[in-house]
Amino acid sequence: MKIAYVINTFPKLSESFILNEIVELIKNGHDIHIFSVIKPEEPVMHEEVEKYDILKKTYYFTFKSLLKINYINLLKYLLYGFIQDLKDLNKSVPESSNLKNRNFFTACIIKFKLNLKMAYFAMIMENTGIELIHTHFANMGSIARRLSKVLGLQYTVTAHAFEIFINPDIELLKQNIDDAAYVFTPSKYNKQYLIDLTGCEENKIEIIHATIDPKKFFRTRTSDKKQIIMAARLVGKKGMEYMIKAMEDITKRHPDAILKIIGDGPLLDELKKLVHNKNIEKNVKFLGSISDEEYFNELETSIIAVLPCIITENGDRDVCPLTLQEAMSMEMPVVSTNIHSVPELIDDGISGILVPPEDEKALAYAVVRLLEDPGLRYRMGKYGRKKIMEEFNNEVQTGKQVMLWQKKIPD
Repeated sequence: MKIAYVINTFPKLSESFILNEIVELIKNGHDIHIFSVIKPEEPVMHEEVEKYDILKKTYYFTFKSLLKINYINLLKYLLYGFIQDLKDLNKSVPESSNLKNRNFFTACIIKFKLNLKMAYFAMIMENTGIELIHTHFANMGSIARRLSKVLGLQYTVTAHAFEIFINPDIELLKQNIDDAAYVFTPSKYNKQYLIDLTGCEENKIEIIHATIDPKKFFRTRTSDKKQIIMAARLVGKKGMEYMIKAMEDITKRHPDAILKIIGDGPLLDELKKLVHNKNIEKNVKFLGSISDEEYFNELETSIIAVLPCIITENGDRDVCPLTLQEAMSMEMPVVSTNIHSVPELIDDGISGILVPPEDEKALAYAVVRLLEDPGLRYRMGKYGRKKIMEEFNNEVQTGKQVMLWQKKIPD
């Protein structure tokens, strides 16, 4: 199949679930073309981007690119876009563009530039013989929907987290779901939430877990360090502050315990200040964004993974976090919270320990229990790997997605 992936920003370090899916499709012989609305500026990329030469089929719009195109086709698709705007009554631009908060002139400029990008993308899709359009994040469904209409193609959307949980435009979300061939979402929790929110048909939404490649994450050696790993973007829904607070109690029992925090984000300074105030700087280390090789080494030298997810005041929440899946695949027990979709990933007492959210005392107790019971760590690690192999396996989930796509592509 020739599939167009319409992504807001690609490649993006924190969105490894998109890359995992694309790589699995490429490995199985599918022709994937990526259309990125924004060109990223991150200095670090996952190694698969280079390994599979993915940037060669990734398209970014620049005004310089207009020098090598057929202007008649560009104007044709630009006109289609303006007509679609009139039909949609200006509903076709995603909320992330913040057009409602702009003055009229600025809004017109932003919309024109977006229409120009979509016209450019539509030209390339037509020339490359794209058969289906797919996008990640429900708000990007508006762009996929527009492109599908001007090209006469089916589109599908994967709805994730922040874009459906934080002040969603319910009318626009329902429109994007109704017009899509399918909407994929990573958990049962998300599926029921979308049904309740939009009133859409149950059979319109399919559960496709955002997953990892367990062949990439497997343990080759044991570790005798009391190293705990916490990897994620440094944002509120990850609940990292509670693990830092828990370290104060953990280090009283185990002064040689070390917490490694991997990732970057807006809460970095605040979390560092908390570590300083708790006087546990020798026990908590911030590693920032690191390479895949460095990350794998930190996983191998860790014996427990923690991510104390919470629901933030604005409603944001996590969905079956990939970094916990990676730790489980490495036969490591995991500690998280018993909210939203997390129990779909972690079987409490079997592959890990679930505690109430925003409870540093319960977190500390769970981690200390695992530090002091190597047999429990071993058993939970084995069950965790089994769970990933059977249910959160990229090969299995992407295969299910392909079968659904094939039903919608005409012979």
